[in-house]
Amino acid sequence: MPYRSLTDSVTGASGVIVVAVPHGQTGLGVVKVMGQEWSCVTPHPEDLAVGTEVWVIDRQSAILTVVPDAAR
Repeated sequence: MPYRSLTDSVTGASGVIVVAVPHGQTGLGVVKVMGQEWSCVTPHPEDLAVGTEVWVIDRQSAILTVVPDAAR
């Protein structure tokens, strides 16, 4: 079985917003995924508030792209 690092396995994982994320990829927030905090952005048309459950849809370097669980 090929080795998958934590950074490889975050895409598709669920998480929780710990610092609000501005809508439309206009700024960074913070999401907790698999016990680690990551910077994140969202293409969602509304801000993501603290406590929002999200899914990771992409990773570019150390920045995750997330969408709310209901939008998945």
